Amino acid sequence: FNNNNVEVTVEAAKIIGSMFFSMSKRKIDPVLAQKFVLQIVVALFAEDVNLIPKYTIHKILGDAVKNPITQKEIADLFIAMATEQASKKLRKYKGIPYFNGGIFNEVEAIELNFEELDLLYEASKQDWSKVRPSIFGSIFESSMDQDKRHNFGAHFTSEIDIQKIVFPTIVRPFRAKIDAAKTKKALEAVLKEIHHFKVLDPACCSGNFLYIAFRELRRLEVEVMELITEKTGSKQISLAMVSPKNFYGIDVNGFGLELAKVALCIGRKLSADEFKIQDAVLPFANLDDNFFNEDALFFKWPEADAIIGNPPFLGGKYLKRDRGEDYANKVYTTYPEVKGQPDLCVFWFRKAQDSKARQVGLVGTNSIAQGQSREASLDYILQKNAEIQYAVSTQVWSGDANVHVSLVCWSKNKTDVKKILDGHEVDFINSSLKNELDITQA
Repeated sequence: FNNNNVEVTVEAAKIIGSMFFSMSKRKIDPVLAQKFVLQIVVALFAEDVNLIPKYTIHKILGDAVKNPITQKEIADLFIAMATEQASKKLRKYKGIPYFNGGIFNEVEAIELNFEELDLLYEASKQDWSKVRPSIFGSIFESSMDQDKRHNFGAHFTSEIDIQKIVFPTIVRPFRAKIDAAKTKKALEAVLKEIHHFKVLDPACCSGNFLYIAFRELRRLEVEVMELITEKTGSKQISLAMVSPKNFYGIDVNGFGLELAKVALCIGRKLSADEFKIQDAVLPFANLDDNFFNEDALFFKWPEADAIIGNPPFLGGKYLKRDRGEDYANKVYTTYPEVKGQPDLCVFWFRKAQDSKARQVGLVGTNSIAQGQSREASLDYILQKNAEIQYAVSTQVWSGDANVHVSLVCWSKNKTDVKKILDGHEVDFINSSLKNELDITQA
């Protein structure tokens, strides 16, 4: 349908990534460079989705290309976005709204060279209203060293694969409740549940899973509101909206967490425009209490109704080599009941099962259905009387890692819903991700 969002996103990410690498080569402090890049991305998005006046950042960058001394205006714009009332010095930006959200709490003026200014000016020519928030994942990936990505087991998931987790874990259960709600009162109960529904990604990286979950919850919310309107004949439904505050994330990479926060806040604006609804987009929600810069394996997870995500992959035999002996010993000391050397991702499966979340959907290497990794993850889940409701037993990874993965979504409560395995309805799914009777205990 003439939709080139993917191409626009890839091109924009490529340009911004090139600018970041140029700054890295010049030995710019990586923390400052990352924050500056993120502030630029927010400004470019804001300009093209009408949160700030059109051509604001584009004009600043155009002037800076001709005369680099004027690039100080970039920092002035960021300060204005972080200020509730413009000072006399920033009077020219009095039309800039207050963004807050934490990303502009610290504004550092970084002097860019000619190449970087050219790249930024080129980026400002893109239509950022068409850029998918998955660009944040691309920026995050480009800002990490290749070896560091491997050592931390960090990989990146395509939107199609994210949907394979979000739909069965979150959308499908709500869809059943919506279909069963025949009265206004029943629909209002579903809407209330959607509004209070909490989602956690305990390995959130740059927040792509959370962004897709936000978009789909908003879609469900709007659908239920429309159904209530049909039953009452009234358009006056004044109820709280699903907001970024419904979402929680944990990650060891602080920059990834900042990306996730911004992705959710910008996603709020994009979904409000898409569904033509009123929402309090600005100032950005302060999500500092929702995101935690911690190692999820040794941190108490916030309570949530659903857990989704893509935990890090790292074969057990590489754990000591890549993460160090102290880290490996800490893992095995914390989880003494886990035997052998399973893949690192299985510990997220166990901890998710032990949480209070009712629904869970995670990506793992396909080793989770085999041997010691299966015993430590899927066997453990089914022994707790949970039920695997959706699974892809194995598929080639959509990212840059040379690995096959499994996608598993399970419910803590057994239900009569049809199970789906590799795209086909089945009566049950065992811990080997097969539709076969389990005789391992016979």
